[in-house]
Amino acid sequence: MDYRIEQFADYIKRIDTESQTTSVEQIPNKWTIHYDRFPWLQEILESIESNGEYKLSRRDIFNTQDKRERVVKTIFWGFPKAYRSNETLESILESIDNITKALHNYGRILTQEEYISLFNNLRRIGGMQESTISKLLCFWRIRVASSEAIIVDQFVRESSHIFEQLWGTSLLYPYSAEDNLFVVKKINSIARSMKVRPQQLEYFLFITGKIAKSNRLTLFKQLLQLAGGNVLEDYNHKE
Repeated sequence: MDYRIEQFADYIKRIDTESQTTSVEQIPNKWTIHYDRFPWLQEILESIESNGEYKLSRRDIFNTQDKRERVVKTIFWGFPKAYRSNETLESILESIDNITKALHNYGRILTQEEYISLFNNLRRIGGMQESTISKLLCFWRIRVASSEAIIVDQFVRESSHIFEQLWGTSLLYPYSAEDNLFVVKKINSIARSMKVRPQQLEYFLFITGKIAKSNRLTLFKQLLQLAGGNVLEDYNHKE
């Protein structure tokens, strides 16, 4: 059955994206092993402790002024368990000054050519993957003309298995800067037509893509739950 995103408009309008929070009881070892080499990392992560938990919301990241701190918080929010390879996180921490230099000013409006160039420049930095780049562009409030950068990860792309009006399966892998820009513009366009914020639609697609990836047999029931505003707790965190 081909679902239409518009069927879930009422639910999408109720999504509070800025409150979307990642929380852990303790910082995983894949992060703490880097404390000795990067003491500022420990300082940043310990600053998010609250009542015995380490918590970060989208709002917290948007409100962070220091560029290095915003990069670290963005990555921890998206990947609290860190990456599969310790070398990936280590490469990013080693290159954090290059990352902040490439991202430059907060809230820039770019041409399509500038956006693609920025995406590719970040990709050349060791450890930087497409999902990580899209998170950074989002939390830097980068815009391309009237479209705002949004988080585009595997699950957002997987949502095309449910909503054929998106981009089919052609954008799953490989994935280029041009592909990312196409997805960003597509989601922004649909969001405008539905009168919802692009981040609301992005998060909805993340949830449905995760459903499609993890358990297709119960897809219909879970989508009905979404339409009624009941989101399973398991889908609250980015991965």
